[in-house]
Amino acid sequence: MQKRGQITIFILISLIVVIAFFVVSYIDGQDQEEKVLQNNDFSVSFQSYVESCVKSVGEQAVYDVALQGGYYIPAELSVPYYNAHMTYYWYNGTNLLPGKELIESELEIYLLDNVFDCFDGFTPFIDTGYSVNEIDPLGDSIQAKVNIRPHDVLFTFEYPISLKKGTLTAEYDKYQAAVPLEFEKAYSLASSIVDEQKKYPNEKPLSFISLLALENDFTFELIDYENDDVIYSLVFNDTIGKPLIYSFASKYDWSEYRYG
Repeated sequence: MQKRGQITIFILISLIVVIAFFVVSYIDGQDQEEKVLQNNDFSVSFQSYVESCVKSVGEQAVYDVALQGGYYIPAELSVPYYNAHMTYYWYNGTNLLPGKELIESELEIYLLDNVFDCFDGFTPFIDTGYSVNEIDPLGDSIQAKVNIRPHDVLFTFEYPISLKKGTLTAEYDKYQAAVPLEFEKAYSLASSIVDEQKKYPNEKPLSFISLLALENDFTFELIDYENDDVIYSLVFNDTIGKPLIYSFASKYDWSEYRYG
């Protein structure tokens, strides 16, 4: 009788161990599935997908904003030229050079205005069975931050997203991309031209720019436009794919030369 009781207890303990084993295995399996979702090709590529858009749009932002002298939204004092607006850096003796922080904010606005078109509704992920949802549908957490650095421009994009498949979820919120264009160099050289302009307020600093171009490996173009406007373009060819053109305008008062 005692022996039978011992067997019963042994069976109960074994049953408890087996049940515990399956419970632990199930929980561990769920954890492993979650890790798979976090690390499988589609999930990992989601971060890359967003960051590739940030880089692509960021690159175009640098080109377009440089062409307009640091502005995405045309400056109040600018001159239309073809499909762009040339920002006045010099206006009848007044220095209008924008600060670097203002230019960074223009690049941030550019990214926020254009990056969502690049996402294309996250079609590649939706077509493979994933659902992509904004964690903050009101958009309060969607932000862009740009840092113009010595040899590149760093774009940081905050956009909380959940990627779901079945009962499993992965979340993402921050994406970064560096655009290897020397915007800071172009801006610094344009600034030095404005500084030189202060010495000769009503003259084109042609000799100074020629020497600057020789020392810093860029070419330039001056266009005498209209109403005593001159458009300056600094062209940097050692870039990714196409030249980086940094342009701005200067307004002079040459009435005495016209009328004597």
